[in-house]
Amino acid sequence: MIETIPEPEHIAISKSKGIQIDWKDGHLSKYTLGYLRDECPCASCTGAHGTEPQKSDYSSTPAAPFPMFKATLKMLNVEAVGHYAIRIEWSDGHNTLEEIADFMDNLGLAYWAITDHSKASFQANGLDEKRLREQISEIKKINEKLAKRGSEFRLLTGIEVDIVKSGLDLADEILSELDVVVASLHVPSNDEKENTRRLIRAAENKYVHLIAHMTGRLLLEREPYPMDVRAVIDACAQTGTWLELNCNPYRFDLDWRHWPYAKSKGVKCVINPDAHRNENAGFLRLGAGMARKGWLEQTDVINTLNLKVLLKKLKGKAQKK
Repeated sequence: MIETIPEPEHIAISKSKGIQIDWKDGHLSKYTLGYLRDECPCASCTGAHGTEPQKSDYSSTPAAPFPMFKATLKMLNVEAVGHYAIRIEWSDGHNTLEEIADFMDNLGLAYWAITDHSKASFQANGLDEKRLREQISEIKKINEKLAKRGSEFRLLTGIEVDIVKSGLDLADEILSELDVVVASLHVPSNDEKENTRRLIRAAENKYVHLIAHMTGRLLLEREPYPMDVRAVIDACAQTGTWLELNCNPYRFDLDWRHWPYAKSKGVKCVINPDAHRNENAGFLRLGAGMARKGWLEQTDVINTLNLKVLLKKLKGKAQKK
């Protein structure tokens, strides 16, 4: 079950050494990260402590419990495929489709979406239409094998499509064939209005389910892109587009401070480890804590839904008139 994802044994935070996470076994590496500018991920940090961030005091009314890491947790979004075991090379990850399916199935999950980069991310060996359709075919075959062996786990087809100046990196025709479409801005403008316009335009596409790592920040390395975050959130609310809480510890994007506003607008969250290898699934524990800090509850998080309900919601946006 989900409890088999390793828990951190110790977390220490200091301005000189950053965030050091020691895992209980060798399943995940040790990560030493820079501290989060003026604060650590926990609202009240005194050094070594447990893993669960505190809720920030946005309201005098206590939030409901946040039971994210129960067996009901479902993971939605991953960039985990590096190359296919035979001859087809995918994007910038380190596991094959079969390895991902076996690993996530063994964790007791219900589904996992494959969202490699699209062709504009040439540095990440992004997929064009031809290679994406090949991947769709391979995922279908793996799901058929899973069904034959009695497993209810399924891989979902998807893409992380680049938001480019002219719109999206791939045409609606191919996007309509996928279960999950994630849109992300990797090459921003220096102009706040232009970045905001591009993101809103992506949210308005009926095949885009999710805007990923909206602000593009890398902690202690790259500042957020200039943009009107609330305007993008408003567009997501109007179009039924979800927002990612990227729980890779170098990102934590969208920042927890924006989630109360997103929640107030009815915008749903997808907690995503931005995984490039299977072991990165462990970041989901950090994501649950960051979501709790932003006052999100289980009903605010899309990837707590069962597969049947999720697939219905994934089809819902494109069917809106």
